[in-house]
Amino acid sequence: VSTQSTGVDNKFTSILDALDKNFESEKDALMRQLKDSGDQFSAARERQAMLVKLRLEKKKLDQQGTFDQAALILGQANSLGERQLSEKERQIALAKARLAARKNKLQKSSSKTGLTLDNLSDLDIDTDDAGELQDMLVELVDRKHEGEREMLQQLLESTDREQYEAVSGMSRKERLAEIGLLREDRRKWREEVGETVPSAPELTKQQAQQLEWLRQAGLLNLVNSISEISSVEYDATIENEEERKEDFERRRKEEATVNMLAQLQMKQDDEAAMLLGNIKHKGLSEMQGMCLKHKRAVTEGWLDNVAAVLLARQAAASEAEEELVKELERKYDNIKDKLILQMLEQQLGSEEWSRLSEKERQKKLMQTKLRERQLRAAGREEEADEIYKAMINVQKIKEENEEEMKKRQKDRIKARLEYKRRRQEEGASKEEIDQELED
Repeated sequence: VSTQSTGVDNKFTSILDALDKNFESEKDALMRQLKDSGDQFSAARERQAMLVKLRLEKKKLDQQGTFDQAALILGQANSLGERQLSEKERQIALAKARLAARKNKLQKSSSKTGLTLDNLSDLDIDTDDAGELQDMLVELVDRKHEGEREMLQQLLESTDREQYEAVSGMSRKERLAEIGLLREDRRKWREEVGETVPSAPELTKQQAQQLEWLRQAGLLNLVNSISEISSVEYDATIENEEERKEDFERRRKEEATVNMLAQLQMKQDDEAAMLLGNIKHKGLSEMQGMCLKHKRAVTEGWLDNVAAVLLARQAAASEAEEELVKELERKYDNIKDKLILQMLEQQLGSEEWSRLSEKERQKKLMQTKLRERQLRAAGREEEADEIYKAMINVQKIKEENEEEMKKRQKDRIKARLEYKRRRQEEGASKEEIDQELED
């Protein structure tokens, strides 16, 4: 047996050991959760919720072509048993793996792109069996999520150069405003389509409209995301400048696509977690209603999670952050004003400062701040700093003078006490000593 073979064997042995440990830990956790469920009825509901969770996870694992991808689904680091990934790192790694697998699949086949609606003819939700409904719910959510991921990737691939350059020429604020308009149009559309099941012609029209909105939003988000990427650098090994630029843009677009797919995966995981959290509290009719809702989401192509990613309220968040920054600036401006006023008082002296009116004090404050701004605007940072340094130096000199005066006073008292002690030892009376000290 070669050394290399032994190394591989050891590696996989350690992986299997880690999996065994993870299995035992998860099993213990499940058993504890069941034990803490309380009465028999609650325990049964908890057990059903756990079954749905495990079935949904198994469904996801079945779709992964390699152990590395399956490990990412489980939340493991990777097949080498390295450190546990953070949730964001896990989602990004999983997004990269899925994009690579999809690219490889498309290269090997002549797969058609576009929204292909699944009629789910193999699933009949008209049943009174709770176990069957749970299995169908797992299947429906899984198919919905898979379709959403595929559609997002298609939308981000469908942009042409002319459209990309046009959107790139817009400011970020303009792009966010456009996304806001698309979000409002899609919101109205979603409220209408959710009320009734459409006919075939209506469904075709509905989907064409939504896909156009999402395509536009995808392009706007793609440009926004690319503009924020700083980790991608030019490849200096590519000698041709045009090819080097194209490679740079391609890799930035790929990273932006990965980031958006990771966002979608997190949305889907949140939805699955909420579903699993609610399922144990649902009766039979409510379970049927949940199945119907997710079935319509698949057969009518609602793409709610895709819309949630591409039409997110980034503008509102940006404005809120901007307002927080402004409020913080106002707070620190106020603190700075108080400091400048205090330094001005120390520079002029308390007596002269007390003779100034409030208006005169504010005028001196504004003059000091205006002088500072003018110097900084002219790039004379050191001179601007000197304004406050000079004030601080005045205070420092004043404090040093006061300290010197205190020291002198302390020395005088010490000398008097020493003189008094010596004269007492010589036999002088208190009256004589007091008189000598006064003289």
